[in-house]
Amino acid sequence: MQGRVYLVTGGSSGLGRAVAEELARRGATVMVTSRDAGRAAAVAQAIREAGGQADSMALDVRDPSAPRRALEETLARRGALHGALFNSGGPRLGSFFELADEDWLSGLEVTLLGFVRLARAVIPAFTAREDAPAHLLAIVSSSVKEGIDNLTLSNAYRPAIAALVRSLAREVAPRHVLVNAIAPGRFDTERVRELDLAAARRAGVSFEEARNAAIARIPLGRLGRPEELARVAAFLLSPENTYVTGQTVLVDGGMVRGL
Repeated sequence: MQGRVYLVTGGSSGLGRAVAEELARRGATVMVTSRDAGRAAAVAQAIREAGGQADSMALDVRDPSAPRRALEETLARRGALHGALFNSGGPRLGSFFELADEDWLSGLEVTLLGFVRLARAVIPAFTAREDAPAHLLAIVSSSVKEGIDNLTLSNAYRPAIAALVRSLAREVAPRHVLVNAIAPGRFDTERVRELDLAAARRAGVSFEEARNAAIARIPLGRLGRPEELARVAAFLLSPENTYVTGQTVLVDGGMVRGL
């Protein structure tokens, strides 16, 4: 992946950071973005200290103009863009009747519209050809295949992104742009810890009991490690991927039982 440049949103922690680090480890240059400029800068610095190439800037996916600014900054610094990863914080937890209109609107901004705006900005600017396509990848959730309790907003908006991926992939294929989504199950991240804490409160049990009950649903018997998802994401974003497009790839340790 030497010479390839990637823009990563939500790259300051969790799965987004793991993907940024994996891309850099494989030789790519990464623009790490986050709502928190300081945290993004710290990740970029850690990548450089490990021998990789990385820049950073603040980017809030809820800001309609942010993807264009990030694109312009990346092109100004590196001269090209070969791929992008869309990763955003999860929308508010809650059951259907706990959510107000403002929660639905906020969830829409941070998930579906965030992806729409990034795609609209970067796809026309990608450097791509038939033997070296460009790649756009969205991190969604296993909720695209099987709903998750207390995640009503994610259950609604993540599948919408997966559906858009299928539609968009067909539209931009003639430009040699491949568009996919990756759907994580339960990984050892701050977001999953938040889910387990909420489940513990609802059930009136300890955090450990709630976490163990969730892990019991995973055939591999453990949470995923962020680097495990990052390796799959790196393939989907890499020049090795020349024919996978319009897909949502589950990385969940076998947890989801449906198709």
